[in-house]
Amino acid sequence: MRRSQGVTLTPRERRKLQRLLHQQQHAGEALRATILLWSAQGQSASAIARTLGVTPRTVYRCRLPWRQQGWQGLADEPRPGRPPRVTATYLRVLMQTVQTDPRQLDFFFGRWTCGRLASYLKQRTQVALSAEWALGTPLLLAPVHLRNPQLD
Repeated sequence: MRRSQGVTLTPRERRKLQRLLHQQQHAGEALRATILLWSAQGQSASAIARTLGVTPRTVYRCRLPWRQQGWQGLADEPRPGRPPRVTATYLRVLMQTVQTDPRQLDFFFGRWTCGRLASYLKQRTQVALSAEWALGTPLLLAPVHLRNPQLD
């Protein structure tokens, strides 16, 4: 069975896919947009796969949803497994909290510790995490400067 060659894009679809590449928000969508753009230029699945370091099967699996669903076929599929505990709301509250003096929130202490922060975040967000994690991973990704406590 011969697989179909490439995809057809309107000029508007081509521009929108190119814009999506420059936004670089989702790696999977960017990869699929690249595959679609090169497919529309007549590149073969094996050539695209070689260039991008994926299998030809990945190229075919990208083209098919585009043909069947259009823009909806470009989006990432839901991942199996438990949804993440840390939501955007949790991260927002975490960032606001670490940038706030605890005394402004009616606490008697002047510096956050991992345990105090985890306890406060559990109370505010109903998300229970270990004290180490409450400060660890999210803050490594955030533009926050952590420093050793100073005696007041």
